[in-house]
Amino acid sequence: KAIRGVTTDQAGMASAARATVAHPSESCKSLMSKIENKEAVVGVMGLGYVGLPLVATFHAAGFRALGFDTSEDKVRALEKGESYLDHLRDSEGLFQHLASSPSFAAT
Repeated sequence: KAIRGVTTDQAGMASAARATVAHPSESCKSLMSKIENKEAVVGVMGLGYVGLPLVATFHAAGFRALGFDTSEDKVRALEKGESYLDHLRDSEGLFQHLASSPSFAAT
């Protein structure tokens, strides 16, 4: 069935996506189970103004969290529990909490 403004390829991808949700693969079921049971490991690329709060949110929700950044200074600061973001300087111990947690690592 043609949808105005949608190409055949887009319609086919949408159909495949609906089929996947209706009948998830075993690997999809496994991932969904790990997320529901907080057994999934979450990785966030970039530990700046967006990435650090994001990885901290996943960590606070009970997931093991890994933060990746190309800045060695940011990684060292996180390992020491030191703030490197001006708007998060008074963040109720966020940096200390992450540094002391066995379920968080920055690299």
